[in-house]
Amino acid sequence: MSELREMMPDVIAPGSPVEVRARFDARWKRGFAVAGVTPRGYLVMRQSDGTTLRAEIPFEAVRAVTGR
Repeated sequence: MSELREMMPDVIAPGSPVEVRARFDARWKRGFAVAGVTPRGYLVMRQSDGTTLRAEIPFEAVRAVTGR
């Protein structure tokens, strides 16, 4: 992770709450956290049950939760 963070300083750290852009309707969905980071995107988990989703989510489809 540290190597990836050096190459991409804006990477969201594992454990951070995030929103994920849904492919179906392109809306941002809450209730997720970063489970891991790969060179191509994020692994995310549902906060409700801790399940990590199998699909790797591209960087541009994940954003940090803001204080809205």
